[in-house]
Amino acid sequence: MNNGRDMRKAFFSAIRIYLLYIIVPAFLMLVGMMLRGTGVSPDEFFAESGNFYTVVGFAIALWLIKRRCTKKGLSFAEEASLSRYDVNWKKGALLAAVGLGLSLFVSCVITLLPDWMTGTYADTSETLFRGRDQVLAIFGVGLAAPMMEEIIFRGFILNRLLKGFAEKAAVVITAVMFAVLHVNPIWIVYAFLMGLMLGYVSMKEENTVYPILLHVGFNLMSVPINLINQKKELSDILFGNPLLIVIYGLIGLAWAALLLKKYFHNKEEQIW
Repeated sequence: MNNGRDMRKAFFSAIRIYLLYIIVPAFLMLVGMMLRGTGVSPDEFFAESGNFYTVVGFAIALWLIKRRCTKKGLSFAEEASLSRYDVNWKKGALLAAVGLGLSLFVSCVITLLPDWMTGTYADTSETLFRGRDQVLAIFGVGLAAPMMEEIIFRGFILNRLLKGFAEKAAVVITAVMFAVLHVNPIWIVYAFLMGLMLGYVSMKEENTVYPILLHVGFNLMSVPINLINQKKELSDILFGNPLLIVIYGLIGLAWAALLLKKYFHNKEEQIW
């Protein structure tokens, strides 16, 4: 069993990565707002430019981490358990499809919740796709954010925690840190649950590419849903009937469950 000193060292090592990942995009956003002047409110600025500054900030944070690895003579890919040469792309595609199904199910559940529970969530979600550049929004939410988040959380942070904590504890702590980053209460709940699953996949496969693909699948489903919601007539046709939403949710859940059964049926290695 690891002693308290190892646990503290592992935890603070993970926290340093976590804070860097939070502070750099926030600082960049603040600089952008200052350069823009006082004529735009924070909400308007985030709606117009939030995706750009977030993606650039995450990229700079990763670059700083990579630079530190180079200075210490460490391999960035090895520290993040990242290897594209060791990937079963069929399994990866299956996990991405699981993400699509789970995202559809979660979206439907949230849609059926009462307005008093989802008001701020709906506003925050729509803001991500309200900017001028829809291509950047799709790239940022659907691809860049999940890739960078997995490299940080299931790569660097999880690996550092594993130096002082048992596997289950490291996965749970990483999931909590990942969830808190999402701020909105509804996002926090499903980000924590998703974080547990992403952590499990990362431990099982020993390669961060797999949780990246699962996370990309989950985020990509939000893209068409939010784009449809911007067109009132289309939204009313596809999402106006609660029964339809229930059907969509059940299809997403059944789809994800069948694929997960196929994934877990391949018992190459049981870790827990």
